[in-house]
Amino acid sequence: MAWLTELGYEAISYDTYDAARVEFPAGPWGIGQPSEVQSVEGEQTVIAYAAPPAAGIASVARQLDTRLSALGYRLDYRCDGASCGDNYDFAYVTSRPLRDAYAHRQGPSIDRILVASEDGLHYRLLKKTGESGGDMLSVTLTDHADRHVPVGVVLRITRKYREVASDEPAGASLAQQVVHFVSASAEVDEQADAALSGVAAWMKRHPRARIAIVGYSDAQGDERGNQVLSEQRAASVENMLKHTYAIAPDRLDTHGNGASSPIGDNAMESGRAQNRRVEFHELDIQSHPGSM
Repeated sequence: MAWLTELGYEAISYDTYDAARVEFPAGPWGIGQPSEVQSVEGEQTVIAYAAPPAAGIASVARQLDTRLSALGYRLDYRCDGASCGDNYDFAYVTSRPLRDAYAHRQGPSIDRILVASEDGLHYRLLKKTGESGGDMLSVTLTDHADRHVPVGVVLRITRKYREVASDEPAGASLAQQVVHFVSASAEVDEQADAALSGVAAWMKRHPRARIAIVGYSDAQGDERGNQVLSEQRAASVENMLKHTYAIAPDRLDTHGNGASSPIGDNAMESGRAQNRRVEFHELDIQSHPGSM
């Protein structure tokens, strides 16, 4: 994508590898996962860019849409802002190479790289056919809380892709594993064993995968306390996976979302019990910061 650098975009990370299986979101983000995915295999390239400093996310999206269409890419799925569903988790998972690159450069904190509002995420899934095979391309654009940080662009390209069917046993997908907690507690009890065993088994089936462990709280208490509690829940689950299930620490990433993204009604105890949870999301393989 040399044309992006010609337009003033800065390439801040680049990674390429042969992928036995890659899942592209192809629908709005629901509870813990996209509502639909496209699973493919092929040569994978992941590039993160910083847009020109003065460019807004809407203008960046229009520019990329126009250029990619001219290059022969056909739109398969798109979402903008609220139409992406739970765009905090959507952005967290799909923009990981960008956040890794900023952290490597000791730039802005990771929290400031996350999507800032319901309008701060744009996503595209595109396909292009050719004589030697097709390419599948996803484009993630993220806007940031700190307006001194440029719009982020993550391109994930699978060249000569081949579609593959899901090989997950019934009930064994990563998103189906959820750990629940009692009120005001970050202690992992024995009821979590089934979910943690499911996560460990999934990671054994996907030995190159890295995951995000995402903690949540119900809406009881103040915002700061709920944020801290959600982070403690994620850390407790991380410790269990490392020490009980022997998962390598560099395959695990944790963060807390406080009382955001409830899946149950916080006005009822049954709903609050659903919201006191930890979810698991697959992350991109870590990129290697560097230039093109």
